[in-house]
Amino acid sequence: MKILSLKTDSSTDSLLHTGFMQKSVILLIILGSLFHCRSTPEKSFNIPEGQKAEDYIKNLNDELLKITAYGYPVKSSIQSLATRNEWFLKAKPVLLDIYKKVPPGFAMFVVGHSSSASNYENDLLVSKYRALFMYRFLQSQGLDMKKLMVTGAGTVNPANSANLADTINDRVSFEIRSTIINNGKFQIDWNTSLSK
Repeated sequence: MKILSLKTDSSTDSLLHTGFMQKSVILLIILGSLFHCRSTPEKSFNIPEGQKAEDYIKNLNDELLKITAYGYPVKSSIQSLATRNEWFLKAKPVLLDIYKKVPPGFAMFVVGHSSSASNYENDLLVSKYRALFMYRFLQSQGLDMKKLMVTGAGTVNPANSANLADTINDRVSFEIRSTIINNGKFQIDWNTSLSK
């Protein structure tokens, strides 16, 4: 019996691993979006009567901006344990309160961001990993967030647009965005997302 073995050098291994990891992250984000966009039996919160949806969502997003998670090392998707725990103590009550106020047709997005540390594709991948690890961390802390979605923004919408390499751009933010189902396809209404 002949056994086929594949020999690769370290650069090929790295490329194979990176390609596999990119596809895995994209698949997890798509699957998460599909599973989290369906309606849930929990009590839904409607926009208060007499208030415009845009104003209501903007107020929620203004509160969420206050709990943006900073302190990510460049090209890393994980904060230090001390930084993450300190952030979580402050962020948990805000996240829970705002999550309860997300109206039907909207979802809370975990958005990873990156400084311009390398090329666009790598920065985008790092931002997706940041969002995914934050999502998993929130789940590990017992937060039951059925309307929570994950996305990476890369270097788009930086905290410091004057200096894209500034590490303040390495962060995870939270936003309430409209979700629309058209002909069975999931879409995001980017016009309702918070722009800075």
